Amino acid sequence: MRKDNLGAKPHTHHLPPPLKWAGGKRWLAPRLAEMYRPFRHLRWAEPFVGGLGVALYIRPERALLNDINHHVINFYRWLQQGLVFTIPLKNDPDVYYEHRRRFNELIRQGREHTEEAAMLFYYLNRTGFNGLCRFNKKGEFNVPFGRYKTINYITDFTPYSEALRNWEFTSMDFEALALGEEDFIYADPPYDVEFTSYSSISFTWQDQVRLARWLAKHAGPVVVSNQATARILELYEGLGFHIEIVEAPRRISSNGNREPALEMLAWRNLSSDHMTPRNTNTGNVLEVMMQHALSRGGYTYFLRGSGKTAQRTFDEPIPSTKTRHKFILDGLAICPNTGERIGLSAKWQQVGGTAEEKVALETLRLLKLIERGDIDRAYLIMGGDGWSLRDYFLSEDFINSFASPARDRVRLVTLEQFISLANATQL
Repeated sequence: MRKDNLGAKPHTHHLPPPLKWAGGKRWLAPRLAEMYRPFRHLRWAEPFVGGLGVALYIRPERALLNDINHHVINFYRWLQQGLVFTIPLKNDPDVYYEHRRRFNELIRQGREHTEEAAMLFYYLNRTGFNGLCRFNKKGEFNVPFGRYKTINYITDFTPYSEALRNWEFTSMDFEALALGEEDFIYADPPYDVEFTSYSSISFTWQDQVRLARWLAKHAGPVVVSNQATARILELYEGLGFHIEIVEAPRRISSNGNREPALEMLAWRNLSSDHMTPRNTNTGNVLEVMMQHALSRGGYTYFLRGSGKTAQRTFDEPIPSTKTRHKFILDGLAICPNTGERIGLSAKWQQVGGTAEEKVALETLRLLKLIERGDIDRAYLIMGGDGWSLRDYFLSEDFINSFASPARDRVRLVTLEQFISLANATQL
C-alpha cells in the first residue's frame, strides 16, 4: 500500500477523480471538452455527476453538479473545504468491515453529512469490491471487501479545494434543479441495464423517458451519454437528438465485466460547426446495433457497407403491380452452428409512416429469396416507434397466406428481440 499526499505536489490542471465509479466518463472527457469549448462562458451542469471525472477534466469556471446519491455529494462538499484524513486507511478486511459498520451507524443516526462520514465514504469506495457504490433497501452500504493488492489512498485533498471553489453541489431529483435557460447540460444517467441501484433509489425505464423529455425541453446546449440499447437510441432519436455511437471501455461494472460496450452520445442545440458525428442517421444506428450483437454471438456476417455479399441486389417483379422493385439485403449472417445463410432486413419506422406497406413488401421479397436458394432463413427486423401490433399481425397473416414452403423460415422480430437472440447465438 502507498499513500499519496497530493498537498505536497505542484498544481496540475487535470486533477484525478477522487473516487472509483462504475460507468465513469473520464475516457469521454476530451470529447466533451471539445463540445463545451465554444460555450465556456456558460455554466456547466451535470444532473448525474457521479465520480466527478468529467468536471475535474474540463474545469469549468462555474458548475452546478448534482447527484441523487447524497453520500457522494457530502464527500464533494467536504472536498471544497480541503479534506484532510484523520481516520486509518488500510487495505485490510477487518478495518474495512469496521469502517463499513461505523458508516452505516452514522446513516442510522442521521449523521451522514458529517466530515467523518465523508472520510468513511471515500475509504469504502476505494477499498470495496470492484469500486461499486451500492445500498440496500434500508439505505445501508453493503458492498463487500475488494481484495486489491495495492490501493493508492489520498490523505490530503487540499488541491481540490481551489478547483471546486465556485462549484455548487446539490442532491435532488434532476427535475427539481434550478437551471438557467443557457446552462450547458451534460447528462450521464445510470445505464439502461438491470443494475441501477447505486443509491437507495432505483432509476427505472420510466425515469429514463422522463429524463429524455426533460432534456429535450431545455433551451441551451445538451449532451447525453448512455448505454446504446435499442430503446435508448429510439427514445432520443424520436426527440430530435443527434446521435453518435461510440465504443466505450467498461472499466468497472457490477459483475466485473471489462469488455468494451457500445455507448450513445447524443446532443441538441449545439452548432454543427463544432460537431463531426459518425453515426447520426437511423440506418447507421441499426447497423451498429446489429453488428455488435452478431459479433457477440459468434456469427460470420456481412452488413451493408461491410462486404460485397451484403450488397447483392435482387430485382423481382411484385405480384398485382407487375412492376419491378430492387431489393438490397441489409445483412447476411452465417450461423456458427449450422452454416445456414440468414438474410437480414432491418427497417426503421417513424410514427405516422406507412409501416403496413413495408411489412408486406419486405416479407414477400424475403420469401422469394429463400425460394430461390439465395438464403436459407430470414429475419425482418423492426426498429423505431412507428411499428404497431397491427403491423405484426398483418405480417404474420401475410406469411401464413402465402403459398410457399418458405413461410416458416421468415421471422418478424423487434430490434430488441434480434439483439437478444444474436447475443445468445439463437438466431
